[in-house]
Order: sequence, then C-alpha cells, then structure tokens
Amino acid sequence: MRTGIIAAVVFVGLLTWLGNSSKPSPQSLSPTTVSPPLPESSTNIPTVPVDESAGLSIIAPNSDEIIERIRWTGSCANCNLRGINLEGAELVLFLQPQKEELFQAEQASAIGVNLEKVNFSNAQLSKANLSRAFLHSAVLEEAVLKEAILTQAILRQANLRSANLESALLENARFQDADLRRVNLQQAFVKSANFARANLVGADLTKADLRETDFTRANLTQAALTQAKLRDANFSQAKLINANLSDTRIDGANFSGADLRGAQLPKAGLNNVNFCQATMPNGKKNTNCPKPSS
Repeated sequence: MRTGIIAAVVFVGLLTWLGNSSKPSPQSLSPTTVSPPLPESSTNIPTVPVDESAGLSIIAPNSDEIIERIRWTGSCANCNLRGINLEGAELVLFLQPQKEELFQAEQASAIGVNLEKVNFSNAQLSKANLSRAFLHSAVLEEAVLKEAILTQAILRQANLRSANLESALLENARFQDADLRRVNLQQAFVKSANFARANLVGADLTKADLRETDFTRANLTQAALTQAKLRDANFSQAKLINANLSDTRIDGANFSGADLRGAQLPKAGLNNVNFCQATMPNGKKNTNCPKPSS
C-alpha cells in the first residue's frame, strides 16, 4: 500500500517538472522582429498627366495609334490632336468590294471617318486623305493641309482660321457657317463646294477652281480671288468689300444682292453675270436685273 502511494507521488512530481520545462523562456516571448520596408526602386517612372475632373489618366496618343484607331473604329470624335503629324495618312475606310469588283478594289466607295469636334490645330496633314470625313465643328486652326484630299468632306461650323489648304482637293466639300478667316486656298480644287454663310475675310483663293461653288451670304471681305475660276459660282448676298477679283473668269456667276464696294472686278467677261441689286464697286446699287423668264 505504502509503495503504491510513493509511486503515485513520484509520478505527479514528474508530470509537474515536465510541464514547467515546456513553458517558453522570457527571450522567446519578445515581440517578432519586423523587417524594414524595401527601398523604392530608383528607376524614374514618367508621370502621366491626370484629368482630375474625369478621374482618368490621359496619355497623349501618337500618330500610329490615331491612324490605327480611325481605321479600326472609323471614329475619333472629340479627340485632342493638337500639333499631331499625320502627313500623308490614309484616313478613309473602304467598303468591301463585290465579287465582280475584286480586281478593282481601288474604285470602291470611300466611307468617311467621324472626326466631329476633333482638335487638329497646328496639325501636319499635308497629303492626308480625309475623303468624306465628318469634321463638323472641328478645330483646324493653322493646320497644314497642303495637297490634302477632302473631297465631299463635311466641315460645317469648323474653325479653319489661317489653315493652309494650298492645292487641296475640296470638290463637293461642305463649309457652311465655317470660320475660314485668312485661310490659304491657293490653287485648290474647290469645284461645287458649299461656303454658304462662311467667314472668308482675308482668305487667299488665288488661282483656285471655284466653279459652281456656293458662297451665298458668305463674307469675302478683302479676299484675294485673282485668276480664280468662278464660272457659275453663286455669290448672292455675299460681302466682297475690297475683294480682288481681277483676271478672274466669272461668266455665268451670280452676284445678285452682293456687296462689292471697293472690289476689283475683271475688265472682261461681265456680260453673262448677274449683278441684280448688287452694290457695285463705286458704291451704287445696280438695278439692271435680268427679266424673269416667261
């Protein structure tokens, strides 16, 4: 009996000793060491300007990205492309040719791209193809479009102040209510275009082909039209104060109700021109109107 009690006491003591030895030492209770943060990379990461109002990062596109976007989507409306260089770019889309036209794909109809309200100010667009482009309210101030193709393009209410469109192709283009002050249209092909109510003050249209073009109510004050082709053009109620039309061909043109005070008219080829109710260069109203056809 006594032997069993002694054995039990020894056993309990052994368990107590084992429990104490398993407790962590004071050193092991010290807080875990935290590694210091890694130093930031010394690589210079370029900052990107942020449009805080939109909460988005804005990255200025390059020429290749713009051309790719237009070709894939047919649109770049509201794009800010100030000063971009798209010289010689083909900014048109083409319909898929029919089977019988597979070998005449170059004759497929052009589809105009949507460039409404785009900012092309100071852009380099010489020889760019913008056929049938929708450039309504676009900004092309001081843009260079020498020899550019804008056939059937829509430029209503566009800003083309001081733009250079020398030798550009503008047949059937629409410039109604556009701002073309001091624009350069020397030797441009502008046949059948529409400049109704457009502002062409100080514009240079020397040697331009303006046959059948509509300038109704347009302002061409001090415009240069020397040696331009104006046959069958419509200048009804337009302002041509101090404009230079010397050496131009204006046979068949309509100047009814136009203001020609101080303008220089050609010395020949005025017999088939309509000056009904126009204010002539001498300031007098012309009342010699053609008789209405019966």
